[in-house]
Amino acid sequence: MQESCSTLWTLLTDSGFATFWTAIGSIFTAVGAVAVIFAAMKLDFNAWVKAQEIFTQTDFTEARGVVLPRYRTGKSVPWTPADKDKAMIVCRKMDEFARLIPFLRRPFVLKTWYDPIGKCWDVLEGIVLQEQQDCDWPEKWAAFEQLGKAARQRLKKRA
Repeated sequence: MQESCSTLWTLLTDSGFATFWTAIGSIFTAVGAVAVIFAAMKLDFNAWVKAQEIFTQTDFTEARGVVLPRYRTGKSVPWTPADKDKAMIVCRKMDEFARLIPFLRRPFVLKTWYDPIGKCWDVLEGIVLQEQQDCDWPEKWAAFEQLGKAARQRLKKRA
């Protein structure tokens, strides 16, 4: 028994089997690469699903329904306390949405949602900047700010 194990070990470590071990290593490398690609695709899909969930949440859609009409009627209309609460919801949700951008492709997100994001930013820019100043936290809602500016630029190109 010991002799057959020794013979098997010699056979597997012989230089003739170097090609065999190289092939095994290559196969496992390919399997690993496919697994990494699959994981990346799954991460992209999960981020897409999360983005869809955020954008279709009832409280967010209702709040956008209060904010978006101001794009057409003008920003000079004073905010009621109830409307300001809705505006804050939109700011928070837009920032949450914008923080998914590293997991999604930014050009794709802008192509898909530039209109509502750009319009919301156009209406809410003053509120975001005031909130950043009031709480002395310039990074508050910064992701929404960056995405909103890019979306507004694209929105203005379309007009």
